[in-house]
Amino acid sequence: MPKKVEYYASMNGKDFILLKTIDNDIDPKDEKVQIKDFSAEILPTEAQYIKVKPTISGNFRSGIREPEGSLYFIDEISAK
Repeated sequence: MPKKVEYYASMNGKDFILLKTIDNDIDPKDEKVQIKDFSAEILPTEAQYIKVKPTISGNFRSGIREPEGSLYFIDEISAK
């Protein structure tokens, strides 16, 4: 799981502003299968683009560094 997730917004797809950072409070050594909801309450914002950026923890549970190019998959994004 990521250490944190950052949410950005942009009107042009090039210049993004940071809206919110959500820290992960799950212990990386916890071996239970878990789903973490990184939802955020954000003030009304006008944007055409949303960027979701996970910060990689750097370690698997076994303590081995994640290989470069590791991927995180986001299942669902909802903007209301």
